[in-house]
Amino acid sequence: MARDTSTRLSAGEQVQEPFDRELRVQELRKNVSITQLCARRGIELKPNGTAEMIGCCPFHQNNEPSFRVLPARNLWECRVCDQGGSIVGLLMRLDNIGFNEAVDKLFVSSGLINRGSATVDAKQDGGSDDKK
Repeated sequence: MARDTSTRLSAGEQVQEPFDRELRVQELRKNVSITQLCARRGIELKPNGTAEMIGCCPFHQNNEPSFRVLPARNLWECRVCDQGGSIVGLLMRLDNIGFNEAVDKLFVSSGLINRGSATVDAKQDGGSDDKK
């Protein structure tokens, strides 16, 4: 039986790729920077020691930095929300989308999928929905 190797990104748009979700997630965690995603989304981070960065959590109002990012491990957590996870989980929370859609958006926005001459607007690719 033939295996479907396409992933639907949006209406009428498909990207051909091997359908191994775990390998795709591992590649994202290795090649896509959580600090760059935070910067594109307007989450200001400042160094806190040698291994972490901190800022205000994008998911609730606060005056003290409770949002912590570990760049070397590509992980985040909020000490107030008691939430955290990988770059995929962060995009899921920021955009209120599911796992598969977050993986697809990160692949497209990072350039890990060669889209040829096709263009993707910033909101669709997860690239720059900056909070101001």
